[in-house]
Amino acid sequence: MELQAVAEAVDALVACDPRRFSDAESILELQRQLNRLEAFTAEASACFETSGDWAADGAKSAAAWLATRTRLPKRTVRRHLRLGATARRLPATEAAWLSGEIGEAHVAAISSFHHGPLAEVLERDEGLLVDNARRMRFSAFDKTLRYWAQCADPRVAEADFESLKERREVYLSSSFEGRFLGKITLDPSGDRSSTVSSDGWRTSCSKPSGRKRRSASAGTPPWPTSSAAPPNAGRMPSWKWRHGRPRAGPERAGPNHCSPCS
Repeated sequence: MELQAVAEAVDALVACDPRRFSDAESILELQRQLNRLEAFTAEASACFETSGDWAADGAKSAAAWLATRTRLPKRTVRRHLRLGATARRLPATEAAWLSGEIGEAHVAAISSFHHGPLAEVLERDEGLLVDNARRMRFSAFDKTLRYWAQCADPRVAEADFESLKERREVYLSSSFEGRFLGKITLDPSGDRSSTVSSDGWRTSCSKPSGRKRRSASAGTPPWPTSSAAPPNAGRMPSWKWRHGRPRAGPERAGPNHCSPCS
């Protein structure tokens, strides 16, 4: 009966012209009501998982049942189930979410620290963290939350640092046009003295000295000789180019320096 009333209210809303609700106050109210509905749905889904009713259809888990019936990605379904279950153990977070004052992203950020030795500290400081979530922009809230976690348990900072190191990668490949495409991901304070080589391509990741660096062999470009390379490749400030032309920008390092490291 309650869900029927909700469905009728939503039917009446979507039958209206969206331009009637395009003012700032209406947009904020719509977002608040959406947060409330997401919170209730997540908690109801968590209760559904606990009930075990999903097993009657032969499903292996509630996440599998929901992913099949709703056609949502299983990762999204698992996230909703996890947040719904965690919110029920964090009363201040649950109340703020059900009231629409915070959204799913805030709950996910807070609940990510509800484990191990941090769980007890989080339950103690939950009110302060939720108050920050109400007042701050999400980017600022996320920074303060991580700072709180590092103060509460220094091992969190070490884990974050190791996570950044594990995500370092260098990718380089040639396209069917003979161009070279790549991606470099480095941690903020990692070792940048290494050199990446692939099929004759050399990219120095050391800190630029402020002067242009020349190739070790005079007249030898730091990339493979290819017809796809533009004629002025030897004078390019970076190994990146697009559509046969070097990217615009100030020349800060020599041709064998990659711009992300400079």
